[in-house]
Amino acid sequence: MSTQRAIASRLKPENEQSGTSKNAEITMKRTSSLSTAVVVLVLLVSSSVLGQQLATLKVTVSDPSGAVIPGATITLTNTETGAKRTDITESHGLSVMPGVPAGTYEMTADAKGFSPLKMPVTLSVGQISSFPVTLGISVKEEVKVEETVQSIDTEKSEVSQVIDTPKIADLPISGRDFIDFVLLTPSVNVGRSTAVGAQSPFTETVLKLSFGGVRESHTSFFALDGIDYTTSISGVQRISPSQDWVQEFRVVDSPYATDTGRNLGSVVNTITKAGTNHVHGSAYEYFRNNNLDANNSLAAPGFNTLRFNQFGGTVGGPIRKEKNFYFLGYEGQRRAESPLYSSFILNSIAGINAVKQAIGLEPENLGSILQIDDYDKTIIKSNNLLSEKTSLNITYLFNDSRKRNARGAVPGEGLPSSYRDNPVRDQTIYANLTHVFTHDLTSETLLQYGRRDFHLNPKGLGFEPALQIPDLMESGGFVGSVHLYREQHFQAAENLTYIRGKHTFKVGGELQPVWTDTQVTLFSPGLAVLTPQSFFGLPPFDGTIPGTGPGTPVAFLFLEPRSLFGQQIPNRDPVFQDGLYAGPSQQAFSDATSVSYQHILWSTYIQDQWKARSNLSFTIGVHYDVDRLPSGSELKQAGGFHPTDYNNVQPRASFAYSFNGGKGVVRSGTGLFIAPFVYSDILVSWVGASEFSYMNQPMLPEFANPSQNLIGFGPSGAVGACDPNLVPGLCVGFPGTLRADFFNFVKSGQYPAPNALRQFPLGYAKKNFPQPLSEQASLEVEHQLGKDLYLSLGYQWMHAMRLPVYSSINADCPGHVEANCPRLPSGKEIFSAPADPNFGFVLYVKPIGFSIYNAGTLSLRKAFSHHFNFLTNYTYSKSIDISTTVNLPNTPENYLHPEFDRAVGDNDVRHRFTLALLAETPQQWSWLLRDFKASLLTGLQSPRHFTINAAPPQGDLNNDGFTFNDRMDNLPRNSYLGDSYYDVDVRLQRVIPFSERIKGEASFEVFNLFNKANVQEIDHLYVTPSPVGAFVDPLGNPVPVPQRFGDHITDGNSNFGQPKFVAPARQIQLSFRVNF
Repeated sequence: MSTQRAIASRLKPENEQSGTSKNAEITMKRTSSLSTAVVVLVLLVSSSVLGQQLATLKVTVSDPSGAVIPGATITLTNTETGAKRTDITESHGLSVMPGVPAGTYEMTADAKGFSPLKMPVTLSVGQISSFPVTLGISVKEEVKVEETVQSIDTEKSEVSQVIDTPKIADLPISGRDFIDFVLLTPSVNVGRSTAVGAQSPFTETVLKLSFGGVRESHTSFFALDGIDYTTSISGVQRISPSQDWVQEFRVVDSPYATDTGRNLGSVVNTITKAGTNHVHGSAYEYFRNNNLDANNSLAAPGFNTLRFNQFGGTVGGPIRKEKNFYFLGYEGQRRAESPLYSSFILNSIAGINAVKQAIGLEPENLGSILQIDDYDKTIIKSNNLLSEKTSLNITYLFNDSRKRNARGAVPGEGLPSSYRDNPVRDQTIYANLTHVFTHDLTSETLLQYGRRDFHLNPKGLGFEPALQIPDLMESGGFVGSVHLYREQHFQAAENLTYIRGKHTFKVGGELQPVWTDTQVTLFSPGLAVLTPQSFFGLPPFDGTIPGTGPGTPVAFLFLEPRSLFGQQIPNRDPVFQDGLYAGPSQQAFSDATSVSYQHILWSTYIQDQWKARSNLSFTIGVHYDVDRLPSGSELKQAGGFHPTDYNNVQPRASFAYSFNGGKGVVRSGTGLFIAPFVYSDILVSWVGASEFSYMNQPMLPEFANPSQNLIGFGPSGAVGACDPNLVPGLCVGFPGTLRADFFNFVKSGQYPAPNALRQFPLGYAKKNFPQPLSEQASLEVEHQLGKDLYLSLGYQWMHAMRLPVYSSINADCPGHVEANCPRLPSGKEIFSAPADPNFGFVLYVKPIGFSIYNAGTLSLRKAFSHHFNFLTNYTYSKSIDISTTVNLPNTPENYLHPEFDRAVGDNDVRHRFTLALLAETPQQWSWLLRDFKASLLTGLQSPRHFTINAAPPQGDLNNDGFTFNDRMDNLPRNSYLGDSYYDVDVRLQRVIPFSERIKGEASFEVFNLFNKANVQEIDHLYVTPSPVGAFVDPLGNPVPVPQRFGDHITDGNSNFGQPKFVAPARQIQLSFRVNF
């Protein structure tokens, strides 16, 4: 392969006018031909595996006496394409066929002297289907077995569930994104531990899923037809293919098979549809409008708009019957919706605008924007049976998403100016080659090239300096985010399966170079951090402290290139809409925020599945991952950088034991799992919020030799102005002119003088930074209760560790001895002074986070019979962790003891219940009643937990110079219970037969049938008059401590405990579809 790859870019400075944006141009550098050749050679010699989209069929053939029959011929024929696989049973009567695509088949077993037998077989994605067949004594007539093979995987040792085509096609789902169906499975919920405003990759509107209570990003593996469909920089899945292109998918909570890596114990494996011997297709339109819907309580008054149209079509069929097939699909969406605002914003917008105008910024209009979510998607797929032993599938996916006014802050906290345009273009081409060398040796080969362009462009007032009241309100420019990135990756994998006797061996490996170009524009063009009191000019910010008044920042931060540190930055263009860095230093800012780097993912594994007895199988193996990190020079680092972690061996073992004639199975396993490097979190330490020098920190031993223990200095970092009147001891010797400095910057574009600045790095990172690790164990018992009813009981345990944790560290105790630090009456430690007065607040990231999850699960499913089926899951779980995301209000309160933040996790959901029900009317009924389908999807879950953060008059309770993360009194993290969640969605559809091959389908859907106001985010910032964070009134009298949402215990400003974000109210959707 001689094609050379582009990896470096030149990011042109942005110049945006009149609210429109010119996307930064990215062009890629090229690697050498030699490097490319080496990569290809390595792949050809030993590459690996993502073959879990294929099924394995195991058949044991015996005679009526129970004796096994060696040499029997097993033929498997796909009923849709005619593709055939043939195998011969070995001396122990067992035939194993690996690498079989999911689908419906006819299986024939034949042996000399016995009657041939036929039976239908349905194989699902990643299934291991194992069952016995008995051949009768030879007679002239052919024996036909009508019953379908049992629906329990007696050799599958993982804990997983399959969401099949009928559920995907017929269940009501708002937005029609198939990945939402993952929530039907146990141990999964919508995550809320990642910070939207802190990292723009999380602004991507894909569903953020938490498996086993752990953080959402960089912890799960998303596969599409076997390829890696995960975004490397953000660690979440890429744009989902259309629901109409998906055949089925399997959600694996405990993936003990060693052919998957780069996850902490969760895999979502999706397969797309393919063409068949007959032409089939569809055309459809889905429609919603706010005129049919209930109003959301957090919409701006008189501004509750929703316009939704989703349309598309598919067609698939033969090019040459039983040889070559095609599948084509297109889907478009046009959606416009009013944003939602917190109760605080809705109630305070007049006061907010008065302060903004006093600062010199433009007022906000809550009814000025609509969130636009338009896209066009295409799939082109070719399936080719090159021979009876070889098949080749080639697929091209194109996604063009054109979001405008996408949310740039935590839900409910953002004013209109915080919303961004978010165009994303995603393209992927991949090929899967399966070849059967002999009846005991099969290979699966995979190649993929993918490219993703992501932009987050401010517009209009979004170019103004940002204002932020942590956990309450955000407006204006970038607070912490990636402005844009381009990610390109090439993947090659090989999987070999060798069968010897009762052993099925798998071995393989994978290589995936990833090229990333990004621009990190934190705190641009500037950020004013305020408390509620300082924003509105309440005491003591009413002039009691000299130089204060409405709009007084407690910190004024902005990004600065390393090349300009210590110098007076020339005034920028005061017309902020001209660009983030418009002015004479624009090029220096653009160069210092733009980096291009390459990292290489490679892995290998070996596994043996041993069928020890007819009803007992063991799987044991080891997986090994390496993420070869970029060099410091690629990232423009001065000094050392993270070494690549090679200590990533992951042993796993599991077993499956079937009983009661194969009607029951016990599954159990344990293993280690290692996630990829957490790029989105650590990136801010490399560029955008790095440090320019090492601080003095005598309380932490790694700072005694920082060049040995910490990475070096990035090309750009965060600096800020200080005011000794606001943060005593932190800004000694500095002019107390913070408010004046910020107002002057807004008015004239003048940066503060160098002697008024301190470094505010986000920032320091431990040099030795191993990838996240989890250990996991599970036990599940599944049993068939009747012909079509299945019950399973399970237990799951996961312990994730080495997760990144940011701590605020610029605080010291007298004599550098912790015991000398005073304490509040609550027992909270109070620091005496900054560790280094030449710095403002300082964050330091180390891999010390953890998450512990215990869950019991109960699942009941009914296969389709008697005109209905259902799937229901109940999970009782508990998740304990410390905060593991870049989210300033959630960082540990005491950097010397981050373990004190151990509490129930942000993703803890104690009780969770889901039910999916499908039914249809019998064809024997009258024409008025037949051809109807009805479906129901419901979910109930117990409340989430929130931390009661404190907003005292001085803005800092423990004197560490960091106002974001202080908690009230002696309360632990996540002590406040939110609102319970309850949702019922229903769908009624009627099939209209136009002809034998052409059928129409009209549907009526209602989401949130009972119009439950599901409050998902709550105002948990408590404004207190107490300088020590006690629950008292202005006279010092004790007041009740808030316990949970709805207890009507609020703070002095009556905002605490009010809804910040509410899920959609009742919505009605109409659709019509033509199938042929």
